[in-house]
Amino acid sequence: MPFCTKCGSKMQDDDLFCMKCGAKVNPDGAKTDEAPKPAAQVQEAAPSQDPGINKKDLLLLLDRYLNITKELDEIDAYLDKNGSITASQTPPAKHSTIKFFWPWLILTPIMSGLIFTACFIYFIKNMEPVMLYMGCILAGVCFFVMLLVGSISSRNRCVALNAEIDKKFGLANQKAKEVEDKKNRRQMLINERTPMDPMIPKPYRTQSKLSKIISLLKMDQAQTLEEAIGKVK
Repeated sequence: MPFCTKCGSKMQDDDLFCMKCGAKVNPDGAKTDEAPKPAAQVQEAAPSQDPGINKKDLLLLLDRYLNITKELDEIDAYLDKNGSITASQTPPAKHSTIKFFWPWLILTPIMSGLIFTACFIYFIKNMEPVMLYMGCILAGVCFFVMLLVGSISSRNRCVALNAEIDKKFGLANQKAKEVEDKKNRRQMLINERTPMDPMIPKPYRTQSKLSKIISLLKMDQAQTLEEAIGKVK
C-alpha cells in the first residue's frame, strides 16, 4: 500500500490527493511504499548553543564590574556627607571699612582732648605758656596720627575679612561643583554597569562577594560563573 510522500499517511493506489494533508501526488504518479521517516529523525541535529563568554573575558568583565562597584560605593559615601551642598549664585555680604573705623572716630578726639587738657592744667598751675603751645601741638599730632593708624588698621582688617569671605564662597562653590561632578560620574557608572547586572544576582553585587567570585574563578575552584556564585555564601 502506498504512502503520502509528505505526511506519510496511507493512500489508495488510485488516489490523486492525500486524504489527510491534501498533498497532490507527483505528476508522474509516483508514491512510496514506505512510510517516510518522521521529520525529527531526518532533520540534522541543530548546532550546539554558544557556550558563552570564555573564562578570560569573563574575568575581565567581572574585574570591571568590581571596580565600578567600588567607585560607586566611594561616591555614595561622599554624597552621603556632601550631597546637600549646592552652588550659590549670590555672593555673601562683605564688611565695610567704616564698621571698624568708627571706634577710632570716637577715641581719637577723646585722646587728643585729654592731652590738651593735661597740658592746659599744667599751664594753669605753673603759668608756663610753652606747655599750652605743647598741648595744642601734641593734641593735634595725636589726633591725626590716631586717625591715620585707625584708617590703616580698619582697612587692613576689612580687606582680610573680605578675603576670607571670598575664599569661603569660592570653596563652597568649588565643593558644589565637585558634588555635581560626582553625581554625573555616578550616573555614568550606573549606565555602564546596568547591562552587566543580569549576570550577577542582586545579593552578590557587593565588593566582598564579587571578590570571592573572581577569586574562585582565578584559582580554578570554579569553571563557570554560576558555579562560583553557588560556592559563595
